[in-house]
Order: sequence, then C-alpha cells, then structure tokens
Amino acid sequence: MHALARAFSGAGADVVAAAAHRLAARREVAFRRLIDTWLSRGGPALRPRLVNALHDIGGDSHLTEEARALTPAAPPYSRLPAQQDHDLPAEARLRLARYRAGYVERGFERAGSAVVQMARPSAPDEPWRLSGLQIREPSVFGLRTSALHGPGEPRVTVSGERTRSVVLARGGFEASAG
Repeated sequence: MHALARAFSGAGADVVAAAAHRLAARREVAFRRLIDTWLSRGGPALRPRLVNALHDIGGDSHLTEEARALTPAAPPYSRLPAQQDHDLPAEARLRLARYRAGYVERGFERAGSAVVQMARPSAPDEPWRLSGLQIREPSVFGLRTSALHGPGEPRVTVSGERTRSVVLARGGFEASAG
C-alpha cells in the first residue's frame, strides 16, 4: 500500500497538467513522462503490476523505451500457467469478468480481450488466492448473475499457451476465442 501511495502521490494534479496541453503530441509526451514517473516511484515491487495494468489497457504503446528497460520480463501477477489450467478446484469462485472490444486508435488496431479472475483455495486453512486468465480476441462473452453465487466449477480449455475458453457456474459465465 505504501508503494501505491508513493507512486501516485500528486497524481490528480499531474494528470490535469498533462491533459492541459493543447497539442495532442505534447499531451502524449506529458502522459508518457507521467507513466515513467509512476513506474520509477513505484519501485521494483510495484512496477510489474503497473506495467501489466498498462498492457491490459492498450499494450506496450503507453510505455517509453526507458520504461520498458526498467521493467522485468516476468509476468506481474498470477496468471495460471497452461499446465495448471485443468487443475482449478471446483470451489473456485468468479470475482471479476471484464470484456473489452477490439478497436482502432490513432491508426493502431487494438485486439479485444476478456479477463477472468477467480478466487481459489490454495491449501486447507490458508487464505484463498486470486488467479487470472485472459482470452485474446473473444468471440463469445456471456455473464449471468448465477455465476456470481456459489462455486464456479471451472472448465478451462487451453491451446498451446493461450486460453481458448472458460466456463464457470454451469454456463453462468462463458468466454471463448473463435
């Protein structure tokens, strides 16, 4: 929590100042510098999470070369490796489902994505952990309130290193790539 407070200290005023530039190119430079500042202030413990959040928003286009150099290549938060996808416990519960449609911004095509986070028991009498899965360019995304109540009984399909589909709560949640 301390790292977050340190990284984003004064962020409100900094964002307003960056947005105040009239020329789009200057605004872009100001926001990139702001991101560099946040990454630098966040330190090595927070930096991977910030980079992951930026990547989920719009890929690496938000990062300057300096920011990329500061960032370790390791994944920042617990994405389930392919070999563990089929071993999710039946007790796993849906905690977050997010869909972003693909779009074109300033001539760059951004792929759509679906992100699923589940709480799952790690071991008896230990705290539950969050695990996330991402589906690139989903063709199906459906969510009913039944998926938010009770165990998820997840079924995950993986092809190579990519998650192809996630079904929870007997179809209460479904996301899959075409």
